[in-house]
Amino acid sequence: MALPTWPSTVPHVPEREPFAVVEYHRKPVASEVEDGPTIMRVQSQTRLKKLSYAIRMTAAQLATLETFLEVTCAQSTQHFTMPVFVGGETAMTRRCYVDGAEWRSEALAPDLWRVSFTLCVFPA
Repeated sequence: MALPTWPSTVPHVPEREPFAVVEYHRKPVASEVEDGPTIMRVQSQTRLKKLSYAIRMTAAQLATLETFLEVTCAQSTQHFTMPVFVGGETAMTRRCYVDGAEWRSEALAPDLWRVSFTLCVFPA
């Protein structure tokens, strides 16, 4: 099954360069045991980059993004492909997901919104 692609009508360029790489890998999974300390297991060896994104968009673009994230991505693995600026001036298409499937929107003007989220980017 092919991954969904970031909608072409929704901007993908952040307001400013994503300011932080929060972690390079997923946190370990904790397993409770009956007698003894909690066992911490590595979840994955994939080195993810977590980037803080903020994108300005119109109300129509926001509606498209809501449908994409809450319907299209929810029917699959939550992963999608999108152009991301990873260490360069050219956007490279990468496999991504919105961390925790959580994002926020803030009204800036009657038809202007700022959408912010943490984007997890897989390596090439």
